[in-house]
Amino acid sequence: VLTLWLGAWLWLGGYVHRGAEWTRQKTFDISADMGFAVQDILVEGRENTDPDVLRALINIDRGDPIFAFDPQDAKALIERISWVRDVHVERRLPGTVYIGLVERKPLALWQNKNKIRLIDADGVTLTDNNLDKFAALPIIVGKDAPDHAAALVSLLAAAPVLEDRIEAAS
Repeated sequence: VLTLWLGAWLWLGGYVHRGAEWTRQKTFDISADMGFAVQDILVEGRENTDPDVLRALINIDRGDPIFAFDPQDAKALIERISWVRDVHVERRLPGTVYIGLVERKPLALWQNKNKIRLIDADGVTLTDNNLDKFAALPIIVGKDAPDHAAALVSLLAAAPVLEDRIEAAS
């Protein structure tokens, strides 16, 4: 009875959980001291994804234990970035975190309700900030325009004479 009571007290008091977390952290620290610490963060395929947002999402720095970094959690967070179509995240022992991005390609500027957004061929909104570098893209207008943008841009590409003359389409 005393053993059961002591076990319940330790469990309900959170001592077991805190002890397990302490042991886990000490194991990570020892592995970092043995050379399994983050030395490099290698990102491939990044062109438009904000590096500050990416850095904040992965939340690791040089010297952190590499085994404390969870590639699956990082992948799930990075996939939420609008520019990212696909991502591959892995630990490369002893000290490199690798992030391979496949970014969405901007297709057109979409104007709707006095707001301009950048979209891709799937109609996904990529951003509505810093659009100056995308000024050469066609402008589409209207609520349902993103659903038809890829077909329209494809048609215009087939007729370059028209493409040069059209500034916006709705």
